[in-house]
Amino acid sequence: MITNPDVLTPDVQPPRELIVHRNSEINHLTSIFEPVTQGLTTSGAFIHGPPGSGKTCAARVLLKNLPAEVDPEYVDGGKCPPIETAYIDCYNGKSRRQVYQELLEELGDGPAETRRSIATDELQRRTRTLIDGYIVVLLDEADQIGEKAVLKELYEMTGVVLLPVVNETHHLFADAEDRLDSRLTSLTPVPFKCYDESTLVEILQARVDAGLEPGVVDQTHLETIASRSKNDARRAIAILNNAVETARGQNASELTMEIIDQATPMSEPDVIRSHLSALSRTQRICLETIAEIGPAKSGAIQQAYSSDERVDEARSQRMVRDWLSEFEDRKLVRPFETCNGPKYEVREHVREELDVKRETA
Repeated sequence: MITNPDVLTPDVQPPRELIVHRNSEINHLTSIFEPVTQGLTTSGAFIHGPPGSGKTCAARVLLKNLPAEVDPEYVDGGKCPPIETAYIDCYNGKSRRQVYQELLEELGDGPAETRRSIATDELQRRTRTLIDGYIVVLLDEADQIGEKAVLKELYEMTGVVLLPVVNETHHLFADAEDRLDSRLTSLTPVPFKCYDESTLVEILQARVDAGLEPGVVDQTHLETIASRSKNDARRAIAILNNAVETARGQNASELTMEIIDQATPMSEPDVIRSHLSALSRTQRICLETIAEIGPAKSGAIQQAYSSDERVDEARSQRMVRDWLSEFEDRKLVRPFETCNGPKYEVREHVREELDVKRETA
């Protein structure tokens, strides 16, 4: 049934030929970073668009296609400067220290455990010293970085070219200093629009052709999966993968609508991650607060959230209530009605993804 399991897995980077309908965006990124291959400077870019729109896949294609060094044609004798790349997943809120630790690993400075006793400022200096040429830094879910100042530091570092990936542009600039804003706005924006259902069917068909035997899935199955994915390619691929695994577990030779019905709820972890990635850093901290103290009323949530040391500016109770409504719509929290108003609690699957433990009395 399955000929190539990797192409059916949402978390595995697919081959270039399976990234359909993103040629214009990839070509745009290539043109932005082309000066690096000629030994010239470029301001870099930032990618923005809804979850599941192919942003990270396209960015990784760019990194993979970059040459290992500057084109000799543009070097006036001597050694060609190297071009290195780094991928840092900031989904769970990387600190300034964690960003530098991962960068140093990418630069060949060994695992983070060997630098436990080294101060963060020294990690920054060591990073600067080890860059011998250029390094393109892909910061996935960059809006989740806990200390935005690291973006300014990296932007100003000789040889570093930034490529942040975010869902909403205003999330990247939220809680950032004005001086940081002015630097980040020099990055070229590359927008990614959400996929429509017909495009998702084509994306799924490409995966089916590359990863399954003929006859396992038909057009109707793919159209059903696309209609349930809410324009999110990651979710669509997850449903397809779960359906195939369910069919295999039942010794079925092909998918049925019943199997797809069974498989759709199994994609819940991927759905949750998409919802969480769409939150701003401050919204995520609020959700983590609910996970720690819930069930709790909006007033208690606002008070606990505002006292979190990661929060630079307290939000009003009205804003927190607006967030609670959004969390409820995204099925990240569930309300419990009481005589004095609702209490809110994070759903268990969300708690597992956040990796936050409930406070005990």
